[in-house]
Amino acid sequence: MGAGQSSRSERIIDDAPAAENVAGQAPVPPQAHMPAPLPKGWPHRSRSRLVGLNRQSVHVQMWGAGKTLLFLHGAGASGHSWHPVMELLGQEYQVVVFDLPGHGFTKTSAGFAVSIENVAQSTGALIDALDLDPHLIIGHSAGAAIALHGLSTDILSSNGFVAINGAFMPFPGAAGFLFPLFAKLLRLNPFVPHLFAGLGAKTDRIERLVRETGSATDIPTLDQYQYLLAQPSHVAGALRMMANWDLRPLMGLARDCAVPSLFVCGQADKAVAPEESRIAARTVLHGELSELPDLGHLAHEEEPSLVSALIKSFAQSVAE
Repeated sequence: MGAGQSSRSERIIDDAPAAENVAGQAPVPPQAHMPAPLPKGWPHRSRSRLVGLNRQSVHVQMWGAGKTLLFLHGAGASGHSWHPVMELLGQEYQVVVFDLPGHGFTKTSAGFAVSIENVAQSTGALIDALDLDPHLIIGHSAGAAIALHGLSTDILSSNGFVAINGAFMPFPGAAGFLFPLFAKLLRLNPFVPHLFAGLGAKTDRIERLVRETGSATDIPTLDQYQYLLAQPSHVAGALRMMANWDLRPLMGLARDCAVPSLFVCGQADKAVAPEESRIAARTVLHGELSELPDLGHLAHEEEPSLVSALIKSFAQSVAE
């Protein structure tokens, strides 16, 4: 990370409201729309709102006009990860992104089980609350799995679906055993997220995490990741999501996904095997595959112009 990037990150952190103030805000009444208390340096801060849903205050950002593109981010990220793509597509479409349960600035009650089924259901409820009619639902990593689950079970509906490096298969090896233990660990020791946040907030560790996904570290969203991974509430949300994640039924359900679907994978992805996108493209009823050489798991943040062009071309090809 260059000197300019470090100073931007420091401004985001220094200008942020105290973590207790954000996490302890009064619950948003159901269906109410209120301004969201974001750090002053956060991109598109003026376009943020909080939407009250059952057990959640959901942070949403939306702008533009035309057909609606709804974006879902991956585990451990927030809606910010889609900003570079949305800035390009928002010139021709209405673009909408929200923070998943417990992530970013979305607040979720402790009783909300962050399973793929529940998150798909809450995504459908948010679409209804905002009176949206998505032309495309676009998901990255775990966000792609949520969208595919919802579209395969009629929880969600859209004219088309785009997955960027979708995480569709169960966690391999030891991860499949260890992640469920996080749920018990969080119940026994609520200070665990503070420990993880302290470890994750270091600049060199953020860059190493990005490199380990197969992506370059000069992505424009690095400062936001550094801010988020310093927030215990965000870290706890990501751990809760992993602890409740069960992808074993997904490919069986995906056989019923009838919407036109584009699966995009970076061939350098070290976080999710590109083979998962290839399998998914063969499994759904109308699947296409696009492979991107030299790009990693954060392909949409590495090359937003390329990914935006793919999404736009697919959006134009999909009938209403």
